[in-house]
Amino acid sequence: MPEKRTVKVNGEEFEVEIELNDDGTYEATVEGQTFSIEVPNAQAAPRARRGGGGKKKKSGTVSANIPGKVVTVEVKEGDVVKEGQVILIL
Repeated sequence: MPEKRTVKVNGEEFEVEIELNDDGTYEATVEGQTFSIEVPNAQAAPRARRGGGGKKKKSGTVSANIPGKVVTVEVKEGDVVKEGQVILIL
């Protein structure tokens, strides 16, 4: 399934559809023109970490730098939750 991205080349923005092929190459479609892209010795880019850095003990407290309003709570008290599971919507 292609992934849509906006990229900037020499200050000009383009909408690009990028798809990974079975052989490890990519196909990028820009304004109806498709390009084959190879990235030799490619490794996945490290994911940016959120938070204040350093290892902190999980306290069970949720805090935010900006105020918010809880719209819905997706779990009930006592439910077992997994990492990454949506528990509420702000």
